[in-house]
Amino acid sequence: MAPPGTMIAPATRCSRWRGTALRAGSDTSSQTTQVADEGVVVASELPGSSVPSSPLGAPIGVNSPCRAVPARLSSVWRVAASRASTRLIRTGKAVTFVSRPLTFAWLRRLKRKTRLKEARMARLIYSAIMSLDGYTADEDGRFEWAAPDEAVFAFVSDLERPIGTYLYGRRMYETMRYWETAHTIAGQSPIELDFARIWQAADKIVYSATLQAPATARTRVERDFDPEQVQKLKEAADRDLTVSGAQLAAQAIAAGLVDEYQLFVVPAVVGGGTRALPGKVRLNLALAQEHRFGGGVVYLCYRPA
Repeated sequence: MAPPGTMIAPATRCSRWRGTALRAGSDTSSQTTQVADEGVVVASELPGSSVPSSPLGAPIGVNSPCRAVPARLSSVWRVAASRASTRLIRTGKAVTFVSRPLTFAWLRRLKRKTRLKEARMARLIYSAIMSLDGYTADEDGRFEWAAPDEAVFAFVSDLERPIGTYLYGRRMYETMRYWETAHTIAGQSPIELDFARIWQAADKIVYSATLQAPATARTRVERDFDPEQVQKLKEAADRDLTVSGAQLAAQAIAAGLVDEYQLFVVPAVVGGGTRALPGKVRLNLALAQEHRFGGGVVYLCYRPA
């Protein structure tokens, strides 16, 4: 919408501007008149102007999607602007210019492509079970106090089901590789067998400088955690990824790669150990989901605000 006092020129033909392109007619004397009470501008020639105006009232330059109009305009136009449309009325004879709101088609297409790209990009999720005071393991490296009951285990399985790739540090990988052969152990519950199938079906990437070869299928070893490569992995993946292990997750969080935090807080205080979240990192998060379990565990899902 053009504010009162803005010089607006009739446009030459422009394929990227939605609307009908109009050319000026006969010459008139140079004048500019503003009708304040109607919010209307009456514009004619631009005396001495060498930079023409675009249909939006801004100078046309090399980055403009429209071709330049003549520097000297040759008709008087009244521009009646509103939020819904723009009408150009030539003095003495009405000529209607009908358009949609003043936006460029190419800009709308760019925004649409950006939204589609964002919608297709896989998310990197940090999932952890932690004590009430924020530790995934105590000072002795033990975490049996965090063992989930059946309700929590089933909930975790549902969260893990759509995951396509797990990112692990070496220690977390050595803990989780149990599920590669868990289905062969007698006495497994249906929930445990379900989780084993989910885990086996996903790809795994282990970041380790010392692990020579993986001991599980669908697994590869990377020597260094490269944030740029992980970002490319997110862009190429058609399913979400998770990062597990506090130390590896700290690198992903510091690099701004984590799109969601899935935290299970258990009713235990351990007094120290491995922190679930890194220090010296500031995050502004919004609570997206929460769930309380009968045993006192609380699930909290956060996303960047």
